[in-house]
Amino acid sequence: MVDILAQTEKDIPKYMRLNAKTLYELGQGIEAALEAAERSDFPGLTQACYQLCWQQAVEQLQEEYQLEIPSSLDLIDVSDKQSLQNALLKMVALSGVQWQLQTAKNQALTQFQSGFKLVLARSLLDALDLMNAKGLWRFDVQRNVQQLQKRVFSAVDEYTF
Repeated sequence: MVDILAQTEKDIPKYMRLNAKTLYELGQGIEAALEAAERSDFPGLTQACYQLCWQQAVEQLQEEYQLEIPSSLDLIDVSDKQSLQNALLKMVALSGVQWQLQTAKNQALTQFQSGFKLVLARSLLDALDLMNAKGLWRFDVQRNVQQLQKRVFSAVDEYTF
């Protein structure tokens, strides 16, 4: 006798089959892969990704605010997400002062905040695109960059002249 269940399982999508992994098992597999990627010995590639994010941010902020980057900031060795975050936080104040000098004093702080966020988001997105084009993209780096972006956005929201 032919197993009817076995025949019907071939016709249904893989995710609906009885022998398919559960969402929990898939989630465990994804988490294990992320942890392995974070532990893997790719320090040079990871550092290159964060350095690329920093370079993109500096270039676009320089263009937007006509910044003269001090040598202390220009030579920052961005090697991980924490050093990138610290460098970007320093750029908030520098960009804010420059913006204030270029605009009328009566311009609202919210204009600077929204403008800075837009430039930063665009630069980080461009950096992720460049990582992808260069074959450097990694999910854990993208996730870290997105978390870092949220933290910097929060700092921009709290920034005052």
